[in-house]
Amino acid sequence: MIVEKVKSRIKLLLILISVVFVNILLAQNQIKFEYINPSPNSEYVSISSKILLRPGQELDRSSINNEILTVIGSKSGNHPGTVYLSNDSKTIIFSPYTNYQTDEDVKVTLNYGVKTSNGKSAGEISFSFHTSKNVNTLINEKPEENFVQNTIKIKKTSIVPDSSLPWNLPSIQIDQSNNPAPGYLFLCPSPYLMIIDNQGTPVFYRNVNGNIYDFDLQPNG
Repeated sequence: MIVEKVKSRIKLLLILISVVFVNILLAQNQIKFEYINPSPNSEYVSISSKILLRPGQELDRSSINNEILTVIGSKSGNHPGTVYLSNDSKTIIFSPYTNYQTDEDVKVTLNYGVKTSNGKSAGEISFSFHTSKNVNTLINEKPEENFVQNTIKIKKTSIVPDSSLPWNLPSIQIDQSNNPAPGYLFLCPSPYLMIIDNQGTPVFYRNVNGNIYDFDLQPNG
């Protein structure tokens, strides 16, 4: 009886050691992402924001499909979309079919299956961000397919009180747009601090009631 218990415990210990060893090997074979947008735990994210994941290594294009990324909003639910690679094959881009809702948490999960061109696994990562509380309406005047001379203006809306932009918030007008890099622009048109996306949509603003001489992303994000 004692011998059987000892054998059972030894067997269980060997299984645990095997699991730990396999996990160590998997971790060593995975890559670390050098760029994630929106940043994990970030706030004031545009409701139309795309998701970008860049491991810094060339990825196996055959491992990229619409099923590798799961995006779920706390209000809006599951968000299907198109997943594709950048031209240099180093950045995964997710474009949702529909916008997120304002003031909601969005959870992003990269499922197992993505591989680099040399066979390493990107593993599984998960993070969340929070969308902006403001509803911004874009007016697209004279649209053209190449977007070179699009004019995009911000329109104040009064659907609900907290969704209205301040009357004196500087108007953003884009005269030309020619495939700009992803990310946000930090502006300081006194007395406002502003963060806008490439479409001119404010994702953050603050009236400091004074002159501003600098506004940058800090090292801690």
